[in-house]
Amino acid sequence: MVSSYNRNECFREALASFIQMQESQVEPNAVTMINALYSCARLGRLKEGKSVHCFILRKAMDLGDLDLGPALVEFYVAFWEPSSCHKLLNITENIVSWNILISFYARAGLHENTMVLFANMLSKGLIPDSYSLASSISASAGIGSIEFG
Repeated sequence: MVSSYNRNECFREALASFIQMQESQVEPNAVTMINALYSCARLGRLKEGKSVHCFILRKAMDLGDLDLGPALVEFYVAFWEPSSCHKLLNITENIVSWNILISFYARAGLHENTMVLFANMLSKGLIPDSYSLASSISASAGIGSIEFG
């Protein structure tokens, strides 16, 4: 239900369904949590999204999950909470999560931040893909750094 409401851009209904699930003591899975975070982001509900994040931590859900970790990073990017994003990157160590923040910095014109984050990603042994490379090359062009590019 939560996912269907989101697909139809009924974000209030999606969040209400998620809350009803909790009240009914139905255990959500990672897909439900991702959709709850998406609804919170689309509705501008930082507090509720942080509650979803706490729920994920209480249930010890795998933040290394290929979708759950990136969904959390994307949620915090929506509210421009880079410190929360960086904390998640240290936990998830998932290329998709890193790409979300690298891309956001590049699009926001924060080229130095993009380059530092890219370098940090490399130092962790993560192999860049086309998304991280494209954002990083864009950032190096933005500050005129042929060496970094």
